[in-house]
Amino acid sequence: RSWVESRAGATERPHIIDVGSGAGLPGIVLAWFWPEARITLVEPAAKRVAFLQQATATAALANVQVVRARVEELAPEEPPPDAIICRAFSSLADFVRAVAHLAGPDTVLAAMKARLDESEKQALTMLADGEGPENRMTAGHSPGTAPEGKLRAAPAADGVPPGPAPAASPLVSRWEIAEEVPLRVPEL
Repeated sequence: RSWVESRAGATERPHIIDVGSGAGLPGIVLAWFWPEARITLVEPAAKRVAFLQQATATAALANVQVVRARVEELAPEEPPPDAIICRAFSSLADFVRAVAHLAGPDTVLAAMKARLDESEKQALTMLADGEGPENRMTAGHSPGTAPEGKLRAAPAADGVPPGPAPAASPLVSRWEIAEEVPLRVPEL
């Protein structure tokens, strides 16, 4: 919440897009605990959309909009969203490619991942190095971090892009593991 609020102006209402909302996690939970934010839940499956609409109506969440679409079909907005989030959406490189047209220079991408293996890190690094389609980021991650964790693509600390990016891409960032969360499975 703090990193989104720091990017939104004092009078602006933060806008978060939850991609592949499914059962409403984390979008509905964010909307519940953060009523001043505008949350857009994006889900292509009709049954899940019906559930999301029912859940938001039952919980009286006036700050939530449910959109039945694939994220790639959404039109870019002005101003761009403050954050685009997902949980168990796809590979990180696919997530970045799918939402790049929606992101602005200060948009934060946050993905909750149960496991982040080396091949996924390598694919994201290739995308960062310009080896993927139309996106360029500066790669880096926290030293000594385990593959498990949440990954966030965040704007450069100084706000200055790390180098020239293709004109069509608004996504010029660096990536890092923001928080490692160990998974514990109880014994039965």
